[in-house]
Amino acid sequence: MRIASLVPSATELLFALGLGESVVGVTHECDFPAAARSLPHLTRTVIGEGLDAAEIDRAVRERTERGEALYELDAECLAALDSELIVTQAVCAVCAVSFDDVISVAAGLPSRPRVISLDPSTLGEMLADVERLGAATGAHRAAERLLADAHARLER
Repeated sequence: MRIASLVPSATELLFALGLGESVVGVTHECDFPAAARSLPHLTRTVIGEGLDAAEIDRAVRERTERGEALYELDAECLAALDSELIVTQAVCAVCAVSFDDVISVAAGLPSRPRVISLDPSTLGEMLADVERLGAATGAHRAAERLLADAHARLER
């Protein structure tokens, strides 16, 4: 399976499930695990580099007020990677490429990839997302092991 990850936490989860070799593209912010750094970047920020915190805040507020995106999705790169699955989020357009943009781009891809949105707001939902991603990728056993480890760590 060829997977595009558009959220750093999803990239980490995919690698934790043993699917690192299936991940073909990531965000410009994905830096863990180290192997993710060398994968093609599918996103980029439209906010200029070298800005201080106040300048970034101002730029984000201005773009948000105008209804403009903060990130761009590289549709050509995504198409070239021929992904079967895109993992994204729909909670925050300030945090990542908007869900609507992902759906729009995915609909125009020849591979017609499945899009999964991970949107946890609680620990329970995050653990459920591990199970969902395991099911979607065929990594059921790896998801079970990861969840068992997480539950054991929570018990300590």
